[in-house]
Amino acid sequence: MRVALASGTGRIQRSCGRPSLSPTASSAEPSWSQSTIRQIPGHGSSLAPVPAALTGRGTLGGLPGPRFTGVAGASGARACAPSFLDVAELEDRLVVAHSFSKSFLMTGWRLGWLVAPATMMEALGKLIEFNTSCAPVFVQRAGLAGLARADEFIPALARRLHVCRDTLVPRLAALPGVSVATPAGGMYAFFRVAGQDDSLALAKRLVVEVGLGLAPGAAFGAAAEGWLRWCFASRDPQRLVLGVERLEAALRL
Repeated sequence: MRVALASGTGRIQRSCGRPSLSPTASSAEPSWSQSTIRQIPGHGSSLAPVPAALTGRGTLGGLPGPRFTGVAGASGARACAPSFLDVAELEDRLVVAHSFSKSFLMTGWRLGWLVAPATMMEALGKLIEFNTSCAPVFVQRAGLAGLARADEFIPALARRLHVCRDTLVPRLAALPGVSVATPAGGMYAFFRVAGQDDSLALAKRLVVEVGLGLAPGAAFGAAAEGWLRWCFASRDPQRLVLGVERLEAALRL
């Protein structure tokens, strides 16, 4: 099954990380043949812009995955999360993995798309077929619906997250001994409490004593030890206010 999202010769553009094609002014420009959903019959699928010709220059340096693409806190030209695609050439052997998880609120659905050279697509198809096996049909349809309404949905989500962020962060910063920086994007705030260097112990204490569930920084590596991660993607910002009140009560104990 192949569903064409855009066809014809075009020039790859980023719209907050979502690939789109625009007509090229000259056939001499680097071009992409089409942007498609590629599905191995009976097996998994991936969404990828397919370049018409690549020389294979460079080396594959990894699989960057901008899960928060489009949910950046800034405005204007840098409203999109940064990406290697901003500086990559068509000849670069770069694979960029995108996910529907955060920007489309599909965490756990395990659906995404790849931006990759055409020369890699056959091998990537085998990887998906034997490693992932299958993306359920209803999940694929949810991804299509998300893409169709992305220009409407993602900005609304970003606005909601901005309200939540601006509800939480100033209140955290006002607590004695708490250090926090305003995140430029995403849906998480990292903060630390003076004298509390064991993030797991503090996280456990907050759950037991005041019913506040936060992620310990140690879960994200040694560099994050001593920090806590607060997810502010709340339907009701007042729940964040209540959470800060619980944190303040715990710090007074």
